[in-house]
Amino acid sequence: YRVRLPKKANRKIYIHAWFVWGLMIFSGIAVSFLSLYSGFSAIRILFPLMLLLIMYFWVSRHDLIKESLFGGVLFVFFYIISLLFVEFMFPGFTREEWTMEGTFKVYALGVPIEEYVWALLFGMAWSVIYEEITGAHLVKPIAR
Repeated sequence: YRVRLPKKANRKIYIHAWFVWGLMIFSGIAVSFLSLYSGFSAIRILFPLMLLLIMYFWVSRHDLIKESLFGGVLFVFFYIISLLFVEFMFPGFTREEWTMEGTFKVYALGVPIEEYVWALLFGMAWSVIYEEITGAHLVKPIAR
């Protein structure tokens, strides 16, 4: 596969890019204020905001759905492997050092369930952010 960028950045791509950046900045500010003034943890507040970002990506670019899902699953795999390694090296680390206020307090393999959900959503959003903002497309190579 190779990346095909638009030959000329048109107005639609610029508006789209600014909207995505604005949505991410708004999400960061909203998470900061909501986690400060509500009893919820920042990670739980991020769930609906990241879902909103992913849904926007999928509606505006249907070709990125498969890449987004693959990126989410791949990120979950590597993120959880690294957390399990930390848990193996330092038993009880996540239960003692993670901020558990406002979470479900449900664990899978010693890791809070919110970490799995966050990793999936983060991977789904950030794996396609470059293609989304620049308007790039993956193109299959021509068979010779």
